Amino acid sequence: MYLKLADWASIAEIVLAVIAVLALIGAVAQVAVARSVSRETLTYNYTERFATPEFLSFHQKTADLFALEGASADGRYAVFQGWKYEDQLAALLVPNLFEELAGMYNQGLLHKGITKDFFGLTALDVWNRGSWFIERSRKSNPRYYEQWELMLRDMDLPPAISVSTPT
Repeated sequence: MYLKLADWASIAEIVLAVIAVLALIGAVAQVAVARSVSRETLTYNYTERFATPEFLSFHQKTADLFALEGASADGRYAVFQGWKYEDQLAALLVPNLFEELAGMYNQGLLHKGITKDFFGLTALDVWNRGSWFIERSRKSNPRYYEQWELMLRDMDLPPAISVSTPT
């Protein structure tokens, strides 16, 4: 049995089609790997931001804010409003970075496992300690720290956060 030129052409077309499909699968796989590496890199960049020694003073300002005492959240918030503007900004840096991190997490731009392992329990602890401030802040805008809350819910960390979802 001999193959004619037309038969060889058909075989060549099939081989080319298979090669094209394999190349497409390879390209899709490379894009997926590149996206995964980008998510990991971006996540590790955030871990570095939160862990630098220069950032400790901001953590302390946030802790000072969340530890304010008073008869009500409004009273504590009024004390915060009396702080120097620079101190107010310093105290809000950590919660605002958690909100930024959470927005990226919720959009799938960060590696979920690394984010949960590195930030999960800390984000939950800061959330719980600052719950009075978050609730008070939501009086002026119910969506304040919404991304942070969604991230914590997605991470399903024990104990469950007790702040209601903004409407």
